[in-house]
Amino acid sequence: MSTGIDCDMSVGGLGATFKCRVLRALATIDARFPAMVRVVKTWARARGLNDSSNGTMNSFALSLLVRRCMSQYVHNHHEKS
Repeated sequence: MSTGIDCDMSVGGLGATFKCRVLRALATIDARFPAMVRVVKTWARARGLNDSSNGTMNSFALSLLVRRCMSQYVHNHHEKS
């Protein structure tokens, strides 16, 4: 049965805890971050680009990419003002 809700799940391990804390911190810096990550992950999944077992980017890597793009946009936007 499908619920239509997507989530990433990890059980145990310090890596998962670290990643969760990083993503939570990034979301507090910019409230648009979680929504933008969902959009990019949906886009990547539709194109077969969100499956690290097949050599593509995992969800954490996509999240960091989103953050980098968002910060670059803000930086460029302020330079032009």
